[in-house]
Amino acid sequence: MVARCRQLWSSGRQRRMTTVRFARMETLVPRTAATPTYRSPEWLAELLGVPLATLYRWSSRGEGPPTYKIGRHLRYREDEVVKWVASRRAGGAG
Repeated sequence: MVARCRQLWSSGRQRRMTTVRFARMETLVPRTAATPTYRSPEWLAELLGVPLATLYRWSSRGEGPPTYKIGRHLRYREDEVVKWVASRRAGGAG
């Protein structure tokens, strides 16, 4: 597998290499309805219409939606983002 990825990388087929890695990951962890979806800060910034720096500031202050550090990367669980947005509703229920 590693040799194949290196071969694809050296041949300039980055998209195909990603597909190979993704296919491998899917065989290790099959996607089900119970499997959480982790999203990038870029995804959330676009969704909320806020600058990326705002998300990083919220994370460092412990504000905003719950965050996860996966390696050195910041990630958000999609279901928790939905709950957080719902809790931020302005104007009360109604």
